[in-house]
Amino acid sequence: SVVAAYQICQTIWHLFTIVAFALGTSVGIIVGQKLGAGELEKARDYAWKLIAFATAVAAVFGGVLALCSSLFPQLYNTTAEVRALAARMLIIMGLFLPLVTFTHGSYFTLRCGGKTLITLLFDSVFVWLVNIPLAWCLSRYTGLPIVPLFALCQSPEVLKCCLGFGMVKSGKWIQN
Repeated sequence: SVVAAYQICQTIWHLFTIVAFALGTSVGIIVGQKLGAGELEKARDYAWKLIAFATAVAAVFGGVLALCSSLFPQLYNTTAEVRALAARMLIIMGLFLPLVTFTHGSYFTLRCGGKTLITLLFDSVFVWLVNIPLAWCLSRYTGLPIVPLFALCQSPEVLKCCLGFGMVKSGKWIQN
C-alpha cells in the first residue's frame, strides 16, 4: 500500500512541479539575458525578484495541493488505506513545493551564470550522498511510521535551499 500511495503522490506531484520547473527555467532565461547584455547588477536584482515570485507562486500551488490532498487520490481505483496514505503524503509534498521551487530558481540562476558543475553536484550527487543514505538509515534503524519517515526524507530540501541561497547571494555566478 505504501508503494501504491507513493505512486499516486508522484503522479500528482509531477503535475504541480511543472510550475516549479517552468518558473525556474524562466528565471534562467531572463537572468541569462541580463548577464549576456552585460547588465550584471540588473541580473542580480532580477534573480532575487524572480526567485521570490516563483516561490510565492509555488506556495499558492503547494497550498492548493495540500488543501485538495484528499481529493486527488479519489481519482484512483484503490483502497481507502492507500488513498488516505497518499493524501497525507500529498500534504507533505505541498508544504515542500515552495522549497523545491526556491531551490530550482537558485540553481537555474547559477546555471545561467555558467556554474553548471555546482548544479550537477546538487541535483545528482546530493541525492546519492544525502537523500538515499538518510532514507536508508531512517527505514532500517528507526521504527518511524511511513508518514513521518516520508517527511524526514523530504527535509534535506531545506539544506539545498540554504546552499542555493548562499551561492546566489555570494554573486560568484554573476559573469557575462
